[in-house]
Amino acid sequence: AASFDAVAFDEVLPPGRSRDEQLALASRYRYATLAATPWLVDEIDGAAEGAGVDPLALFAASIEEIWTVRPSQATGGVTVDGRCSDMVAAPPATPDGHVWVAHTNDLSPISEASVAAIEWRVSGQPVVFSLGIGPWISVGWNSAGLSLTGNELAPNDERVGVPRLLMVREQLTARTLDEAVAMALRPDRASSYNTVFAHRDGRVVNVEGSATDAEITTTSAAGTLAHTNHYACERMRRYEGDPDYARRSAVRLGRALDLLDGPATR
Repeated sequence: AASFDAVAFDEVLPPGRSRDEQLALASRYRYATLAATPWLVDEIDGAAEGAGVDPLALFAASIEEIWTVRPSQATGGVTVDGRCSDMVAAPPATPDGHVWVAHTNDLSPISEASVAAIEWRVSGQPVVFSLGIGPWISVGWNSAGLSLTGNELAPNDERVGVPRLLMVREQLTARTLDEAVAMALRPDRASSYNTVFAHRDGRVVNVEGSATDAEITTTSAAGTLAHTNHYACERMRRYEGDPDYARRSAVRLGRALDLLDGPATR
């Protein structure tokens, strides 16, 4: 139960919303998820039963769309996550011909004790190894050869639907890269991350998404790719919900690209 401290969320309720109002809103997301992908709800309910907590409260804690404070809006000493960086090198950038994926997931120091490594063995699904907080996945890899990392964004078109945090669990059941991308683009999503998929077939796909749109990119001609916590694709910039923080994230992205390619190659 210690892994599910997030369900005691009375002290971090969004401004102007009571606990009952937050749970009522969460029930709408739960209904949408139950209608679309019931097994995702079953897994959260099972975790709630095992931890001895209210299933709806645990599901509510799984909905970043109703909890997230924009990084530039953090006040009162609140630490806000959103400093993830992904760097990918693939042929011809790698001397061994393999794909290399580097990821930082900069959670706050108080989160360290709750980080869990989980091996998921579910009949009919690839075996998955993941790292995250409790049952919620930050990064993962499966026995079908899929790697999933990515970056939190601040989309301005969030809506009721399947929460992005639970979508990650579904994506890690994919057996092919194309299947994983299709899951990331599901039309009933509440919002989206920027998701970096790599596969043992050598392909790399970056899905920069929002609730209603997405841009798909891959490695450069040099075989490199980087992404941080803002909308970097020109067409997707209209969905940026935190432009002040986006400018800071862009500095990090520029540094990542310099490390991968060198400033002379861009």
